[in-house]
Amino acid sequence: TGGGSLSFDEILEGTQVIDVTSTEAFLVRKNGDGGDVFVVDSTNNKATLGDAAGDSSLTIKASNSTNSILYFGDAGNATVAGIDYDHNDNSMDFNTANSTRMTITSSGNVNIGSAASAIQATGLHVATGAAAALGNITIESSSNATSPPTLHFAKARGSVGSRSAINTAGGDYLGSIAFTGFDGSNDRAGAQIDALSIATSSTGTDMPADLVFSTSADGSSSPAERLRITSAGNVGIGVSPSQKLDIGAGHIL
Repeated sequence: TGGGSLSFDEILEGTQVIDVTSTEAFLVRKNGDGGDVFVVDSTNNKATLGDAAGDSSLTIKASNSTNSILYFGDAGNATVAGIDYDHNDNSMDFNTANSTRMTITSSGNVNIGSAASAIQATGLHVATGAAAALGNITIESSSNATSPPTLHFAKARGSVGSRSAINTAGGDYLGSIAFTGFDGSNDRAGAQIDALSIATSSTGTDMPADLVFSTSADGSSSPAERLRITSAGNVGIGVSPSQKLDIGAGHIL
């Protein structure tokens, strides 16, 4: 009863002491009071791991066919939120309000709002079942400056961490925005906007590119180019432009 301590020098090789005090329900510290390494503070409902002298880690181990889970609970629900690592497929779920909100797959793909997607190849996938008047992805910039929020597409050859120049003759796509619709069986391409390089920098400071707008006609399985803005600022409708505004044969202005 009351405060006190028990030393287990022989069992713990003289390195740790287990204490019980009026504040800590359980405490492990270095022998000779050299610093607490694990504290359960029952008065303030806190637990502390590590003594700030080096790296600290917490490991949750499970078999290869089960899950390692860290739960966050309240008075009404002991498992209302959590982080769930599935050792079957090496994916990690992040849960709130008893539902999975984000999944990181074993290959590093990130799914927000959906555990999987038939149209996702790699990278980030955001899915929602509700109409969003302001969009599903919002990029905000709040600062006392004229600079705007930015969506940046960056193209390079080589690999991540070891980049190399794009094709010097042009033809590399610097970025694309694809619009698709689900027809009940597959996601079909309806329209696309592409930034297409025409050559690498001639001066070392530029990256000339065309902006291409494409749509799919009825009965067509893929978008076709309809309008192009060249690196020189020429605009072509149905044709690659050679002047400020060029309209292809058969098109009426």
